[in-house]
Amino acid sequence: MATPGVDPRLPNQPCGVADCENAAEVLFKVSDKQEAWICRSCIPDILKAKSILKNQIHTEGADPRDDPGRPAMIKQEPFHGDPHLQGLVNLLIPEVALFVETGTGAGSSLKWVAEQYPWLLCWSCEAHYPTAKKAQQYTITLNNVHIFDGLSTELLALFQNQMPGLITRRGLFWLDAHSHGFGCTLLEEIEAIQRLWRGGFILIDDFVVPGKPEFGYDVNEDLTIGWDYVKPAIDQSKFRGLWGPNYEARSQDRGWGLIGFGELMDGAVDRLNTMEY
Repeated sequence: MATPGVDPRLPNQPCGVADCENAAEVLFKVSDKQEAWICRSCIPDILKAKSILKNQIHTEGADPRDDPGRPAMIKQEPFHGDPHLQGLVNLLIPEVALFVETGTGAGSSLKWVAEQYPWLLCWSCEAHYPTAKKAQQYTITLNNVHIFDGLSTELLALFQNQMPGLITRRGLFWLDAHSHGFGCTLLEEIEAIQRLWRGGFILIDDFVVPGKPEFGYDVNEDLTIGWDYVKPAIDQSKFRGLWGPNYEARSQDRGWGLIGFGELMDGAVDRLNTMEY
């Protein structure tokens, strides 16, 4: 009989990281193509190494906007294929009238949202021009999708200067633009969103989940993307709550953090506090 709370697949072997003699504890995605049974104490070093690779310019001296060495973005399951995260997005969409994504990548999550909710205006940005063009082609049949080929901070300024009407809508902001040589503008994004919009939800990808390191997260210049990292950018006068995963991670799952701010629909906070996702 399996011991409660213990993965029945857990092998009786040491951690798969070289020179580590701890017992294996979790099946973890150590690279894009490889999983391994490792101990939890090795996860931070693995994630830091992955973040360094993810954040680099792949061709020496290249402009990250047109870096020819950047690997092609592979179409993946939306929102990392995480059914809990997908369920959360489905819970949030009825609460808003605008979806904004930073970091389009291949366009998988953007297309998933736009196809399910054809009435919802969906904006995204991708600063790597070749990737942006491919994502634009991938979503070309969706009339509610707009992909801006530029930085997230440039897109947010575009809303302010040329599309002020959209700022009056509650929005769901999926923030995933913190890699590939562009640095991390996450704090600037959060500050601008709170300043410009009346209210909504900021859903941050690659976010550390306290006590659950098996949820993947990003490290930016030795600073872990998580609550301690983003808290200085939070407008406390608009802050409505912070939520994170309340389920067990699979090997490929990434951590996330959800921040409610400003004017929300009646009962939104209570619904998030009581629903499972």
